[in-house]
Amino acid sequence: MRESTRYAVEQVSARLFSRSAEDAGPSAVVVGISEDGAEPMTVSHGHARVLDDEGSPTDPRPLPEVPVFDVGSVTKVAVTTALVMSLVDEGRLRLDTPVRRWFSEFTGAGKETVTVRDLLEHHGGLWEWWPTYVAGAASGADAVRCVQRLPLRYRPRAGWHYSDLGFMLLGEIVAREFAAPLDLVAERVLFGPLDMVSTGFRPRGAGGSVDRVVATSPGDWYERRMLDTGTPYPVPLSSGSFDGWRTHTLVGEANDGNCWHACGGVAGHAGLFMSAPDLLRLGRALLSSLAAEGPWSAETAAEFVRPGRSPEQGLGFRVAGPAVGHSGFPGARFAVWPGQRRVVVLLTNRLHTRGEPRSVDAEWSELMHAMEDT
Repeated sequence: MRESTRYAVEQVSARLFSRSAEDAGPSAVVVGISEDGAEPMTVSHGHARVLDDEGSPTDPRPLPEVPVFDVGSVTKVAVTTALVMSLVDEGRLRLDTPVRRWFSEFTGAGKETVTVRDLLEHHGGLWEWWPTYVAGAASGADAVRCVQRLPLRYRPRAGWHYSDLGFMLLGEIVAREFAAPLDLVAERVLFGPLDMVSTGFRPRGAGGSVDRVVATSPGDWYERRMLDTGTPYPVPLSSGSFDGWRTHTLVGEANDGNCWHACGGVAGHAGLFMSAPDLLRLGRALLSSLAAEGPWSAETAAEFVRPGRSPEQGLGFRVAGPAVGHSGFPGARFAVWPGQRRVVVLLTNRLHTRGEPRSVDAEWSELMHAMEDT
């Protein structure tokens, strides 16, 4: 591991953790890096939890040796996109198949023309976000029906509009094609074969241990505010229409409301809990596939990481210059550099704060630039 790389990793992780002294979060930070020919490196700082269920300071809970984080939308690539790649490799799914093949109610105003490729590239015209649980969805099936019936917000293929709803549909397509629940498919096809031993959905909801899971948000306050302010999406619903809001500090419960309240903690757009070593393993599997030595064919892997109709978007993966990856709202970042055979991971619990959660974008950009220079 180059000294310049090691220095960048240590500096960024320490700077992020220093915020906790200002009560601005995160309380836990892990940076991981894997470079071709070198042992993977992780640097950790902080505590697994510093707030009680009322959101007040409590005795800090030590960070475990291998902490597990809610990675939010990293689920979109670590589960849903990866499983779509497997289906494409097996010849069981074609990217230009209309979504209506799986969803009979997905009709009207051009919906019939929306394809799997459109959803992966966020060009399907769906709403960015919609609280299906506030609209009455009490199960994953209810949530999928709600998404099917919603009018499109944009004309299909008229532009890039990042959509959680599109990946909710993709997760259901994957489950139907494998004829099994999404979490079981992910365990059988991805987590087990790739030795991702600290990865899964519902660490609390499935009765599993949360000893290694770091705390996140003090309840659902952020989504409640989204509804009451109409920001950033003008959804015509109010927080008063739902009485299941969480007010306790979340540990092992997906922060995302659609995933937790409607889908029981398992969804195609969010809900995954991961450790940094496991996310590095996933990145190395992608690199190996691009070199024709991994779990996906080189042809499929190359197609998915290539920029599509929008230069910063591949099939599922976000594209940033020479790197591809994804981010997660709770404070996760993930990037793979195919040219340098490098994987970088940043996991934080930035929502575990009494104040307004701060972005980790500046520190991630610093880390990305440091990687480009080494």
